[in-house]
Amino acid sequence: MDIDAPLNEDDIDVLFNVILRRSVNNDYFKKDLVDRGTTWRQLIIGLRDSEELAIHIANERGYCLAAATINDYQYRIPNNLSASPANVRKVILVGSCLLDDWPSEIMIHDPNVNVEKITFNNASTLPDIDSATASQINFQILQIPLRSILHEADYFGIKYSEQNKYEDVFGRCCDRLALNLAAILKYNIQYGITSFVMNFANLQQNPMGRLHNRYSLNNMVYFIEKLNERLYNCLNAYTNVYMIDWDQVINTYGKRFFQDDSVMHANHGSYLTGLVMDMDGDRNRLEPVGNIGAMYAPQGTKYIRAAYEEAAASYRSLLQQDSIKMVIFDLDDTLWRGVAADVDVIGPLMTEGWPLGILEAASYLWRRGILIAIVSKNDEEVATTIWSELYESRFSIENFVVRKINWASKQDNIRDILSMVNLLPRSVLFVDDNPIERSAIKMAFPDMRVMDAPLACWRRVLLWSAETQQAAITEESIARTDMIQAQIKRDEISSSMDRHTFLNSLNLKITVYRVCDSGDIRFSRCFELLNKTNQFNTTGIRWTPAEIGRFFSNNGYIIAVDAADKYVNYGIVGVLMIGDGNRISQFVLSCRVFGMEVEHACIMVARRYIENNKFDTVEASLVETSKNKLCLNIYRDTGFEMANEGLWIAQSKVGTGFPKHISIESFA
Repeated sequence: MDIDAPLNEDDIDVLFNVILRRSVNNDYFKKDLVDRGTTWRQLIIGLRDSEELAIHIANERGYCLAAATINDYQYRIPNNLSASPANVRKVILVGSCLLDDWPSEIMIHDPNVNVEKITFNNASTLPDIDSATASQINFQILQIPLRSILHEADYFGIKYSEQNKYEDVFGRCCDRLALNLAAILKYNIQYGITSFVMNFANLQQNPMGRLHNRYSLNNMVYFIEKLNERLYNCLNAYTNVYMIDWDQVINTYGKRFFQDDSVMHANHGSYLTGLVMDMDGDRNRLEPVGNIGAMYAPQGTKYIRAAYEEAAASYRSLLQQDSIKMVIFDLDDTLWRGVAADVDVIGPLMTEGWPLGILEAASYLWRRGILIAIVSKNDEEVATTIWSELYESRFSIENFVVRKINWASKQDNIRDILSMVNLLPRSVLFVDDNPIERSAIKMAFPDMRVMDAPLACWRRVLLWSAETQQAAITEESIARTDMIQAQIKRDEISSSMDRHTFLNSLNLKITVYRVCDSGDIRFSRCFELLNKTNQFNTTGIRWTPAEIGRFFSNNGYIIAVDAADKYVNYGIVGVLMIGDGNRISQFVLSCRVFGMEVEHACIMVARRYIENNKFDTVEASLVETSKNKLCLNIYRDTGFEMANEGLWIAQSKVGTGFPKHISIESFA
């Protein structure tokens, strides 16, 4: 058998069954490999290097892969907090020959996804696709070739001292960048497809030399840095378009094993391969060009998957898949070194190194809008005294939304916290150094995620996981801790009053906004609520930006409801999707205002909008999920009748009245 012979589809099945012990189950993948002329050798190498095979081998030898060196692809994007598999089925790659090998490499590692590549150079025109095709695409990865932006004729002949000419070249590059960006984003502009644009891989050294000006345009490293900055700023003019920091990704794994600027020219921007040194004209040289594989040990396939994983993780964050809304920390040997009860001297030995790193990670989570809490078996006075001396000047203990420092069981304390902040266990992560406590929490709350990784992984998992990230930091997320603390205070006061007196005492006001496109300043918060809300979510549907774009283009709109009482301004707490003119296709409400009848006010507001548009009936969708029992009676309670499974209907002008303790500040 010729190992360098091209494969057919039956051969591919044979290799998968022999090496991975499973069939391919992806006809598109097999066809793509055959069309590309993939050889036996190439596929064997790809499968040999796959994570799937490594796991098989580890299981057969009876050891845990997680206990060994961290997998390359789980280093930058930890999967410790993933609770459900990625739902990616179709991806488009648009770019130069750099991407030619990417579809087959990606599909080797993720056989459930179909990947297509479209060639793009010099602002070329992309082929047309129809809306049905566009709706099947989860996201696209876009690569603008640096050579299309930075031409050799522009800069090869400029003297080092001619700074003004470098500035002129940079201006021309920015113009070309804008043209190429508009062309490569064709499918995003037409259909709103989620798009991740790769920035330019920067050089490994200043070509002028190590000792020359680092921050001047005649240093090509700085030139490309500024070009990447311009690219990022240009993306802000588009909707549902994000940057993959490709330069940072390959920095993580080492540019020397991937990037070709040690051999080729600065603006080639491709990956290191022997093929570029194996052209016909080179074969008759007096001396061979050299063995690229032996000298540089390139690892191109690793970087291909790294780029895909970066995009897939960003897509998970956009959809808020498995998102973490609160992290609960222990204190002893978790946020400081040692046990409080045994401390003789409070000092830097308790904080230096990993403890300060974990606290810093907690501070970033807090700044992202993720709630942080403390549950610790300790004497509260002793623990708060230690915190005051160690950390208070750097990070106040008041930034933790709730603190349960006592000798009660951690299960009971966590149960109280979940009730106070109105979160489901599945939205919470528990971080504790004690494996017995972690096991007890897993038994008490099976859906809660628990930090089981070694301590040396904690900071990376907390900060780099897709589940702790989001696309936008909204005003509401910034103020989330303050809002929850105000809510807790409000609930404490309510316990001393009857319900009617309490509600009337709130001075509750709502402001209503109509959001008709994703460029609206309130859209980010609406999108966040739609994709993070579980308990009061009338359909449980999660939206992609592209889907909402199509919703808007079909004359759908969002009613966003902002709420405030005498304790706090909650921001936007209610989102109602109005489609087909008279249908409330989805209604989500933040848990911050549960029990205040804001949900009834939201429905009456939506009905007013619909009835003012001359509709005789108002329709509403309601689908029961495993998590939304809290909202299943909302339409019955507001004058609707069930027409059939999942659909409720109300006649115009017939329904319950607007809650008397809530005032509408304005219809904005």
